[in-house]
Amino acid sequence: MKIQTQALLEDLQIDGQDIAVEDRQPIFLEFSAIDTGGGFKDPMLDFSVSVSSIEVQNHGESEVRLTVINPDDHNDEVALSYNGAITIADEEINGRITEEQLPKEMIRFIFKLFN
Repeated sequence: MKIQTQALLEDLQIDGQDIAVEDRQPIFLEFSAIDTGGGFKDPMLDFSVSVSSIEVQNHGESEVRLTVINPDDHNDEVALSYNGAITIADEEINGRITEEQLPKEMIRFIFKLFN
C-alpha cells in the first residue's frame, strides 16, 4: 500500500536548529506499508520539503522535529520528533521515518488527508 499526499508544514527543526520555512509551506508525504488486513507491516513515511536557504550540514543522522497541518482543517495538526537520516540537496530536505519511530497519530493523520 502506498499513499501520497501533502500537508502544510508549520514548524521544522533539525538538530535543535529552527529551519526557516514559509508560512504553512507544503510538505509532501508518502506513507507506505504492507497491509496485512488487521494492521500494517513495515510502515514508513517519506517526506520532502523545499527550503529557500539552509545552514544545517547534511551529515546523515539528525534529530528532526516537525509539525504538520491538515490543509482543509487548520485546527488538525500533528507534531513528531525522530532521529534518522535526512538528505539536504538543492534547497530540499528529504527524510524517512521508519516503523519504530512512526507514531500512530501520524498514520491516522495521513489517512484523514487521503480520504
